[in-house]
Amino acid sequence: GSYSDGNHRKFNFTFEEAELSLLSSIDPYARADLFLSYARTPEGEYSSSLEEAYISTLSLPLNLKIRAGRFRLSVGRINPVHPHALPFTDLPAVSANFLGEEGLVDDAISISWIVPNPFDFYQEFVLDAGNGPTESPLFQRSEVSRYLYLAHLKNFWETDENTTLEFGLYGISGPNADQRSTIAGAACCGSPTDSRIAPLPEAGKVPWVSRASLWNG
Repeated sequence: GSYSDGNHRKFNFTFEEAELSLLSSIDPYARADLFLSYARTPEGEYSSSLEEAYISTLSLPLNLKIRAGRFRLSVGRINPVHPHALPFTDLPAVSANFLGEEGLVDDAISISWIVPNPFDFYQEFVLDAGNGPTESPLFQRSEVSRYLYLAHLKNFWETDENTTLEFGLYGISGPNADQRSTIAGAACCGSPTDSRIAPLPEAGKVPWVSRASLWNG
């Protein structure tokens, strides 16, 4: 881009970030995902980093799935998505203030279960356990045996032929500088199923409605 200060015209063309994604099936039972980033720092220098690297199972019985490695934790609709892939520039305040600008990323293990139910809608329960993130407004990786735990219950309905609705409950508890921080909240969003309709905010959905409480203990 460029701008003018009245006396001189200046040009500011910068390369901000590039990301490399490597996805591969290991065998019929597992797959590997790797995400590398090369980005410009606020000081104007460039550095590479490992954003995610994990292995996921593909065919466990009882609708179970296990993921292990470094990945974005399963909280809300926004955190699992890489920031550059979101259709808006600024994160909602609840996400930025509680989880950080880069989201909640941790070295962890995750177990998810697609819950059978007689009401014919999609329901998934996820449990994550990790070391604690290295960069977070609320959590801090502990040098002793204190870990971060997350639970997320996701419910998904097709309300009619043209719209869907998702409602989720989640809770996170993890170490901070003193003892532990805990978040509990809910997220609800709906979306049109017609891909020709322009997406709305909140990862292409109706804005995230959340009620979260925070306390230390």
